[in-house]
Amino acid sequence: MHSLPRDERFQYDRRSEEILGETLAAFAGFDSSRLDPTEWKFLARREQITVHRAVSATRQGVDSGLYVEDDNELLATQAILNPSGCTAVDAAVLMIAERRQVRATPFRFAGVKWYSWKKNVNVGSPNLSIGEGQECDLLTYERMGMALAEESNKEGSQELAYHVILSLNKPEWPLDVARGPGLRRADMAFCFLFRKVCEDLVECFALVDYDSMTMARTSRRQSSQDLRQRVIKKWAAGMSERKIGRHLDMPRASVQTIIRFQKKHGHVN
Repeated sequence: MHSLPRDERFQYDRRSEEILGETLAAFAGFDSSRLDPTEWKFLARREQITVHRAVSATRQGVDSGLYVEDDNELLATQAILNPSGCTAVDAAVLMIAERRQVRATPFRFAGVKWYSWKKNVNVGSPNLSIGEGQECDLLTYERMGMALAEESNKEGSQELAYHVILSLNKPEWPLDVARGPGLRRADMAFCFLFRKVCEDLVECFALVDYDSMTMARTSRRQSSQDLRQRVIKKWAAGMSERKIGRHLDMPRASVQTIIRFQKKHGHVN
């Protein structure tokens, strides 16, 4: 059984509130016409996507699709979220401190999750690149919920869904998984905001704080590409609601995703 002491959980909750506050503040002051290109990156605008099930592009649909508290669903989601060139190995929900109530709080969660993936080997390459074929994992404390945010150049506030993901430094977790000598943990913090723009447009606004030195010791450019793919695929997973079925094109569904990267300690080449 995995459990966190009360003081540890309080620390993670406080950090979650801090990065949520930072993200809400960045969102409130966001002006796409006055962006610093070294700090902000526009990820994608998709006017047509292929999904597993025809769903409306509503924020409620995204919320439902992203909510996971089951090991099998988490692993299935990871298979979708992993960047190109990576394979999901395992995933588990290790602890649930708060869970949703379908009517009152349908997008509420607090707990610990674990993800493991491997960077695929390039069969045609004579030499392995750094980190290729190596297994990596991420242990996270996650919070989901709703928040009110002010929008730049607009009066009033809007309700947003948020998803905070904090990496945990607990090398002994999961308790029942053998630790290989080459296994490295990524160190990062994510905060995703999902807001309804109109009936068929949901916007994802994300703030990422990460140390790319722990991300397979690859270049900053490659680390950023992997993170951008993970953000885009996270939205796609929400839209598909993890329903496996026939593939349907949904021209009406569109998304705007904008992300800011904040490098943590360490120098990156």
